[in-house]
Amino acid sequence: MRILNGIKRYGLDVIKWICFFLLYMVVQFFWGGTLQQNQFARLSNFVIYILVALFVVGFLLWRYQTELDKNNPRGFGRQRLTKQRFWFMVAMVVCLGIIQAVNIWLTIRHQLPVASNQTSVNQTIVANPISSDIMVILVAPPVEELLFRGFFFNYLFTKPTRFNNIVGVLMSGFLFGWAHEQAFTMNLLVYMLFGCVLAYTYLHTRDIRYDIGLHFLNNFLSTFL
Repeated sequence: MRILNGIKRYGLDVIKWICFFLLYMVVQFFWGGTLQQNQFARLSNFVIYILVALFVVGFLLWRYQTELDKNNPRGFGRQRLTKQRFWFMVAMVVCLGIIQAVNIWLTIRHQLPVASNQTSVNQTIVANPISSDIMVILVAPPVEELLFRGFFFNYLFTKPTRFNNIVGVLMSGFLFGWAHEQAFTMNLLVYMLFGCVLAYTYLHTRDIRYDIGLHFLNNFLSTFL
């Protein structure tokens, strides 16, 4: 009976995670609507896109906090910025910088093709820079961190064991990578490494805000540099 209850609980958690992911797809759908050629359609879709994005971000943040209040064996929540956490975050920024630098270097040398996800983002930035900047910088960091770190660990890897931590970081990184590159290429590995760094950051700091800030910084610099 205990095993059946556990399978049922995990099954329901997976279904909830998929539903939250589909909400993110809805935001991306309306984001695509802002690329219409017709000026009126583009403006109306932009307004809808902003409203939907605000709702989804607000709903996921509320749901995340609600579930932490009910069940939080890992002790996730607000953690003050100590000197130790500050230098840890500096180290994580350096790690992401190295990953990005190697990615750019390989791309320039034509040893690594531009990721399909990055190509799509670049095209939408040219077509509609305002809505694209909002999506990449303001919407994606909180939503993706809540999906691939927050809800992911709260649902599937609740026990703070070493095995759960290692497998959870790898699985979180893989799902994050697959969401950005749906092919077994070097680009998938790059996104996976990026996701693993963010997953490790979440487990170490136990505060989703540090992940969101790190993700925001990466996307901001990638967009404007």
